Amino acid sequence: MAKPTNKELEIENVGTLAMRELPEVEEMATVVQHENHHILFHVYEGVGKWVEDNNCQISGPIRKLYITPPDPENKDRALVELQFPIKSSS
Repeated sequence: MAKPTNKELEIENVGTLAMRELPEVEEMATVVQHENHHILFHVYEGVGKWVEDNNCQISGPIRKLYITPPDPENKDRALVELQFPIKSSS
């Protein structure tokens, strides 16, 4: 059984890995895609249009979860879920 830890771990060529507790969010707009920095603008644009078309607004910081880990040699291989906290504009 894994135990939570407050220790940070430095990962060479990647950065710092740390355990954090995130606040609960009632609703999110999410996108799952391969992490491709060349199309990231289009992803954000598409989510923005969806949020606007559905009478919502982004209500907090965007979250990025790695479904498959990043590969320092080929960053486009990582599968990520981008989560946008939303709330109704009404």
